Amino acid sequence: MKSSTQVRNRRRDALSLFLVCAVSLLLLVYVGLGEAQRTLIKFQIAKLAAQGEIVQHLMETHLRAGLGLRQFIGFQPITDRILSSDSGVIRIAVLNSEGVSVFINDRADEFSAERPLESGERVQVTPRFEARQNDLYLYVSLPLRNRFEVVGQLMVVMPLSVIESRVNQYQTLFLGLTLGCSVILALLAYRFADLPRPDRLRLQRWGFTSALLIMTVVFMVVLSALYTEGAQITVKALADSLGKRVGAIVDNGIDLKDIEGLERAFDEYRRDQNNVRAIGLIENGRVVIHTEPQAAGREWISEPGTFEYSVAVGKGAQSAQIAVSLSADVVYRAVVMNIKNFAALFLAVGFLSALFLHLANALHQDTDFLATPATFMGIEALEKVKPVLFIAVFVDNLSASFLPQLLYDATTSAQLPPALASLAFMTYFFCFAFILVPAGYLAERRGPKFLIGSGSLLAAAGSLILVFSTHLASMVLARILSGCGQGLLLIGVQSFILVAAPIHQQTQANGIIVYNFNAGMIAGMALGSLLAIYVAASGVFALGGTVLLLLALYAGILPTIKSASAVVKAKSRLGGISGIFKALGDLDFLKTMFLIGVPSKAILTGVLLFAMPLLLSTMGFDHEEIGQIIMFYAIGVLLSNFKVSRWIDQSAGARKVLFFGMIVCAFGLLLMGSVGLFSVMGWPNYPVIETLVLLVGVFIVGLAHGAINAPVVTHVANGAFAAHIGIAPATAIYRFLERFGHIAGPIVVGQLLYLGDNSVLVIGWIGLAILIFAFLFGWRESSSKSAVVKGT
Repeated sequence: MKSSTQVRNRRRDALSLFLVCAVSLLLLVYVGLGEAQRTLIKFQIAKLAAQGEIVQHLMETHLRAGLGLRQFIGFQPITDRILSSDSGVIRIAVLNSEGVSVFINDRADEFSAERPLESGERVQVTPRFEARQNDLYLYVSLPLRNRFEVVGQLMVVMPLSVIESRVNQYQTLFLGLTLGCSVILALLAYRFADLPRPDRLRLQRWGFTSALLIMTVVFMVVLSALYTEGAQITVKALADSLGKRVGAIVDNGIDLKDIEGLERAFDEYRRDQNNVRAIGLIENGRVVIHTEPQAAGREWISEPGTFEYSVAVGKGAQSAQIAVSLSADVVYRAVVMNIKNFAALFLAVGFLSALFLHLANALHQDTDFLATPATFMGIEALEKVKPVLFIAVFVDNLSASFLPQLLYDATTSAQLPPALASLAFMTYFFCFAFILVPAGYLAERRGPKFLIGSGSLLAAAGSLILVFSTHLASMVLARILSGCGQGLLLIGVQSFILVAAPIHQQTQANGIIVYNFNAGMIAGMALGSLLAIYVAASGVFALGGTVLLLLALYAGILPTIKSASAVVKAKSRLGGISGIFKALGDLDFLKTMFLIGVPSKAILTGVLLFAMPLLLSTMGFDHEEIGQIIMFYAIGVLLSNFKVSRWIDQSAGARKVLFFGMIVCAFGLLLMGSVGLFSVMGWPNYPVIETLVLLVGVFIVGLAHGAINAPVVTHVANGAFAAHIGIAPATAIYRFLERFGHIAGPIVVGQLLYLGDNSVLVIGWIGLAILIFAFLFGWRESSSKSAVVKGT
């Protein structure tokens, strides 16, 4: 019997780890290959633009002579050479100023859209060209000008399938690597299934981390090869474009030495192409013209760290070469950008895999704990409830990167003032706040399981509505349902944790909420912003709704702790509005609320989620970089919360930690605000230093909030008010009043930004206010201690 149980446990552990590893690595592969495709599109855009410039130059020479578009002769043979030399280009067309086709040359039956500019989203705009993309094609449009105005546009079209097929060549490699890593980890799990549970979990984490690192390293090697290939294609197209333009002049019998302004033309071409290192005209092995004047008259020397391509121009005695070198930094920068994205993705997948591992082990109901039966039941319950809040927050943050824009678009399409979009956005926070107190009392009567299940269903309905409709009314209804659902989930998890945790581990139990909130925030923001690119907003909402429906089913297998619920109910003295009025009469509760809780939440929503994206955008940061900077807040919270929760449970110093946490928070805000001094004082801007200061400031604020979020709940739960009304209602009332910080944060900070002319310095002034709040909170405690000493 024992032997069969051991075999079953071994198979169970092996299968669990295999599934966790396979799902996580497949997610990494899916997003990673998508990122590779996005970057390769940028290289292809540069190539298409260079090919289009060959035709553009010849046509504009014709147009500047005073002739019309339809009078141009030679479009067919010129474009035939491009189509025959590049199988990826399927159409080159000329449209007049009204969008009507004048010339078209394409591959038969491969393209049928007459007005390609009317479809697809804009992906790149420069003074030289505009690039658009839809589900099937990539379009590059170049303006055609005469001496006075733009009279038409030249279109170069490429199917996205060309890029997709190139990337998909590596699918077999990564799928095989995924299968291999998953099988190896499963075999290790089977072999070491008899280890004690902590050692087994540690081995699983190390094995899974190693698999992620191996996959990431292989991805970096593959991406470097792909981007190198893309850079070589680009430099070849640039050289061909320049060679055709110069060759057209030489073919008319003009000597290269008689061409005036060629040096200036080369220099302007290099300035237009940011990544071009050098351009040179080579004749008889010697450089005649070079973008670096000191190189003229010497032999052409290949520079290290560049991609080079040369093209012949002229014939016979006029034969020469034009060489173009492209800096290899373009590949390095692309790889570094992907490394940053992979780092964020690595964190997201890591948190998700940790969730899956804990979930799998919790469902197995292991009994190898060195604990009393009562304590074991609490630990078992905590293990099972850990994934709930993580999944709820994860789904809530999947749409964080694009939901505000969807609300704005829905408001404008309804012909309503755009300002109403912010009110629709705030509907979530209002509903979240006002559901908390009723949820606290509902937790006593129906139990936490009921709140978790019903909250999951409401939040799932809020996500699934947006799969089918993004009209304003639908979005407002979805925000209402999501806010109510997330509020029920929070109180359900909080009540579950507080009654299940041993009394000496309450702060660590509250730390579970803080950890899962921030881990879910990191994973949701990282994955949601990337998945929206590939499956669109409706796909993200469908994924979120499906996950929440599964969470509702999972709530049914959570353990029920009736005795603990009865204890909490017995402690309850007040209900509804009377409980809130009682809270407002407790001085310590008020001080904790309005000097610690509300300001902390206002900083989160007002400064970090509202002001920082706005300010960083005006400073020139990309959306991905903005998200990665703000993610350091959640990382700081996690690191701080992990250490602080254990320390408080051992030393009972929650009040002191809250005081120092606010001091550290003020320092982080002051550090972020100091970036505004550069412009106020007229100092030169150093983007790297500014980025580093903002990054460190955001991280410090995260560390500070990690020292506040869990201890403040413990402080409230251990206070006189909680002893009178009960822990669940007291903490629910605290959560309810605390949410006014969430609501007020964007409004207050928005007005401060308006008065401060959108300066980062405003964040520094907020830091000063937080510093004052901290000393008011600490001063009261110091006064009380002094009074006790004198009385003694």
